[in-house]
Amino acid sequence: MTERKSDFLYRYILLSLAVFLIAFSFSHLREMLLLVNSGIRVSVLSVIPSLFPFMIFSDMLLYSDIFEKLPKKANKLFEKAFKIRQDGLGAFLTGIICGFPLGVKYACDLYKSKRINKDELERLICFCNNTGPAFLLAGIGISMRGSLCDGIVLYFVQIVSALLCGMIISHGKECSKSETCKELSTKGSFNLTESIKKSSLNMLYVCAFVVFFSVVCGYFKILVPNTLLSAIFSSFFEIGNAAIACNVLENRILSLVITAGAVSFSGMSVHLQAEIYYGEYEIDRKRYYFAKLFQSALSMLLTCLISLLTYFVFTDKI
Repeated sequence: MTERKSDFLYRYILLSLAVFLIAFSFSHLREMLLLVNSGIRVSVLSVIPSLFPFMIFSDMLLYSDIFEKLPKKANKLFEKAFKIRQDGLGAFLTGIICGFPLGVKYACDLYKSKRINKDELERLICFCNNTGPAFLLAGIGISMRGSLCDGIVLYFVQIVSALLCGMIISHGKECSKSETCKELSTKGSFNLTESIKKSSLNMLYVCAFVVFFSVVCGYFKILVPNTLLSAIFSSFFEIGNAAIACNVLENRILSLVITAGAVSFSGMSVHLQAEIYYGEYEIDRKRYYFAKLFQSALSMLLTCLISLLTYFVFTDKI
């Protein structure tokens, strides 16, 4: 009976939300069209150029064995620190170099080819789904904030918080035994045509999420015209809108701290994009979202410490 009530309540809330959004959209048609156009413009001018090529490049990396040819000490250190087989290092590096959701894509490809087990996959996607340097340095740092240093701080803090988060959630875990490596399936060969075809479809999904959450964040700004609340709300849903909203804040330290939190959490838009890849597996989503929130909190703390330290150092010199 309780389950039926819960299901009825969920459907009632969903219906009420749908009716409200439809009515709100009709009463703000001009704003809705502008928000959709803005989301499409961001997708075409920023998301596709910075992500689509890397989707194909990440496929090449997976089949190239490049990460297996890294110094053995680096692979061993990764395995020892995160209790994940050495192949997982490729997913983490792909995530911090190419950006989301390619770290998750790489991790899922590893699991699909049986090069890591399910527990390793669940932990790996918690800290390999990160924002790429191109978007942070050029997009947020230079274009939005007018400061390359801000972009560098955001990128550095994200990497450090991801590493700490990965080590903490892997504490007490065990890496899969090396004997299972003999039973792993072969990787196959890289197929450029298939990679472009698959990447194009996934790119369409990514752009759809960006456009939808641009509308959601825009609606919130209309309903709640408060810059701080808008920045916090956008941080939960979509990183691009969050960076724009944070940049409006007068307090530059607070602005950078919230932006750092948004960057490390990545937003529901990115998490739903990641679910395109891990959705077919029974992943522990509670662990994933808790880890991303924890990484976000770590990033905010580290950014606050760096900002305050930098402020006092330069103040003392004046």
